[in-house]
Amino acid sequence: MAPFIYRTTDGPRYITGHAVSLAMVAMAVVIYAIMWFYFLGANKKRTAGKDDWKAEGKSDEEVRELGDASPHFVYTY
Repeated sequence: MAPFIYRTTDGPRYITGHAVSLAMVAMAVVIYAIMWFYFLGANKKRTAGKDDWKAEGKSDEEVRELGDASPHFVYTY
């Protein structure tokens, strides 16, 4: 991607390249913040026991096979 946004004709300031790079970093920060709060809410919900219905009537092996959908799974960050 760099050869297309950091063109030699834009040098030495490379305003277009820096603007695109900064926009990508800003977008990553926003996505990270959204995911942080989503996982924080999911962990609180599981700690409160609101997802325990997913394990009802299942063996321990079946609950383990649920992976991150298991009510016992905790997201780390």
